[in-house]
Amino acid sequence: MATTIRVRFEGSSQQYTASRWHIPSHDYPFEPMPDDVTCLIVPKTRLIKDAKFHSTHLADVEGLIVPIHYGMWLMDTGEWAGKVLFSITQWCGMSWNELSYTRMNTEANRILVGRTFEALHDYGVDHGGLNDFDNFRHVIIDIHAPGLSREDLLNGKAPCYITCFSEAHVKHSCTRRVPVLPLGSYISAEDVGCNEISDVLLLLDFKKRVNTRVSASQALEWHTKYSALYPDVDNMDALIAQRAKLYPEAPSVYEEHLTVSFDGDDEYSKAVIWRIAPVVSDEEQALAPGNLPASHSNAWIPDPDSDAMNTVVAKLERTTLEGSATALNILGRGL
Repeated sequence: MATTIRVRFEGSSQQYTASRWHIPSHDYPFEPMPDDVTCLIVPKTRLIKDAKFHSTHLADVEGLIVPIHYGMWLMDTGEWAGKVLFSITQWCGMSWNELSYTRMNTEANRILVGRTFEALHDYGVDHGGLNDFDNFRHVIIDIHAPGLSREDLLNGKAPCYITCFSEAHVKHSCTRRVPVLPLGSYISAEDVGCNEISDVLLLLDFKKRVNTRVSASQALEWHTKYSALYPDVDNMDALIAQRAKLYPEAPSVYEEHLTVSFDGDDEYSKAVIWRIAPVVSDEEQALAPGNLPASHSNAWIPDPDSDAMNTVVAKLERTTLEGSATALNILGRGL
C-alpha cells in the first residue's frame, strides 16, 4: 500500500513527493492507495468537507454511484508553491456539463443521470449542490469504461457517478412522487415532492412540454392512490412499482438487480419486488429477464417447480423487499 506518491504539475517537469495527510479529529478510514501510482491532481475547493463526507457516509456506495476516495494528501513543493493539500479519487470520466454539448446528450443518457440521482436519494443522501446547470459538472460519465460500444455510450449504458459532497446532507428520506423521466409538462417542486429531484428534472429538460404516453398528472395520481391503498409500503417500493407499472419501457433505477411482478391484473395491484443475485452461470443467464421469451413481461418470475429453476436454486438468492426497504440492500450488489 502506497504511503507516498510522486506528483508533478502540468507544464512543469519538477516532481514532488506527497504523503498521506490525516484529517484532524476524523477517524474514519479511506481506501488504500494502489501501489505504483503517479498522479497529477488539481486541488478542489471544500475538499476537506468532501473527503470527510465520503469516508463517513459513502463507503458502501463508492465505485457504484460515487467515486472511490483515496484520502487526503500533503505535498511540500518548496519555494514553487509551498505546501499543497489535495485529495485523490477514482477517475470516472467526463462531466455531464461537457458531454451535454456532444452527441452524448441523448434521452437515454439523461435518464441515466436521473437514475443515478434517484439511487443517491434512495440511499439517503441529498447532494445539496444543484442550484444551476453549471453544477451538473458534479455528474461524471465514464465514457472510457471497458467493453462499451458507441451504441452503449449513446444508450445510457456507461457508468455514472456523482462527485463533490461538501454541501451534501444525510438521513434524507426522499418523498418524491414521480420518476426522473420525461414527464411531458411542467410540474412544481411541491408536486414532485423533493426539491433536489425537482431541480434534476428541470435541468434534464424532463419538465418540458412534449407528448408522452404517461402524463405527469397521471403519474402523480397513480402514486397517490397506490400509497393510500398500501400505507405500509415504503415510498421507495412505491416508486419501484410506479416505474414498473407506468414506465415498463424505461430502465429500472436498479437495473438487472430487481424483478417486479404484481399480484393481480388491477391497475393498482400490489407489487412484489424481488432482489436477485448477479447472473453468472448459463442456467442463470437463461433465467435473466433480458433473455426471457418475448411473450413474457419484465415482471416474469420463473416457475419455482421448473427444471431450470431447480438447477440454480442454490445460486439464485431471492429475497422479498418489504416495508422499510433500503437502497443499501440493493446497492450492495452493485448497480
